[in-house]
Amino acid sequence: DGTEMDYYSAVDSDKDGNFISAIVTNSNNGDFSQFSSKKLATPYSVLTKYNAKGTVDWSIAVGSRAGNHVITDVVCTPDGGFYAVGYGTNIGGEFTPYDYFYDCFVYKYDSNGKELWHQIFQTTTVDVFSSAALTSDGGIVAVGSVGNNDLDAAGFKTPKYESALCAVKYSSNGKLLWKNIFGGKSDSLEDVCVGTDANIYCVGNFYSGKLFKNLGKKSDGGVVKLSSSGKLLSSVPLAGNNTDYFSGITACKNGGVAVVGRSNSTDSNSPDSIFTGDMASRGGYDSYIIKLNEDLSIAFAKPFRGQNDDDLVDIIERDDGTFVATGSSNSSSRDFKGITTRGGDDMVIAAFDMYGNLKWARSFGGTADET
Repeated sequence: DGTEMDYYSAVDSDKDGNFISAIVTNSNNGDFSQFSSKKLATPYSVLTKYNAKGTVDWSIAVGSRAGNHVITDVVCTPDGGFYAVGYGTNIGGEFTPYDYFYDCFVYKYDSNGKELWHQIFQTTTVDVFSSAALTSDGGIVAVGSVGNNDLDAAGFKTPKYESALCAVKYSSNGKLLWKNIFGGKSDSLEDVCVGTDANIYCVGNFYSGKLFKNLGKKSDGGVVKLSSSGKLLSSVPLAGNNTDYFSGITACKNGGVAVVGRSNSTDSNSPDSIFTGDMASRGGYDSYIIKLNEDLSIAFAKPFRGQNDDDLVDIIERDDGTFVATGSSNSSSRDFKGITTRGGDDMVIAAFDMYGNLKWARSFGGTADET
């Protein structure tokens, strides 16, 4: 850490048990003093490779003197290399005509942290890649949002200066293979995975009503399914009468996907809401784990809740078909009885069986907020 705001934004493991992490930092001292001579604009990102014992093999800074770089996701490749995606300005030291707005980027590195190539995806306003997933051919699908219907987003007939969702695929050598712009204003894709059926599944949050009818006062959660060539196949809301926010998705080995998020919806008898009965929020925001089949029908939906605000933000499926999710909470009752909190929000790790039933949970924290 340093004296300014620093946070881990992503981590992934390779086939040998090494880990690649991304940190977004505003510091040029402390652990980041090794990069101070570069005089990078803040925030910039730091990529670090840890071996299986947790020892640092190398660290590199990703940024430029004239623009910031925020890495949002890292994805390891079978050859020991990895991709990094995110957003920033003056990407790779390259000026663009609209460099005062964020552009999306994809970087590819070898196992030693050497840059192999990078690509920029941009419109004339704000563009963001929020997540990425490896495809079976060694390429990468990156998802996020674009701010306008021009430049790289031209031809999709979205309204001018109205943001929309984007999904973009690059080959392993950096060639843009396809792109799709869909959805509408303020919609966001938060996470993406490739299913066992080779289709692409994205979880996100939706305001525009372009993909399905909005039920809530603010955002509705939802899942979008794309073909392997980027065609929009279907979408389903995970919505209620208030604010629903879903940010984590993982592909399941027996098909379908599992997602996690939070909601404070308390519908009593709405036929369109999933937050009814035992799924209705019972104290601030409750967190949820939901599994969907390949046709986006719900296989199971389970709450994970206490008396205050609870939030699950990411999830993986283990080899035995069970799940592990991470998030935060300031609750101490119901599912959190005996495990939290020490003060404010604490970090939470929870394990669920293959049907979404809670197996165990642990909290980590101090007297202030951790997430």
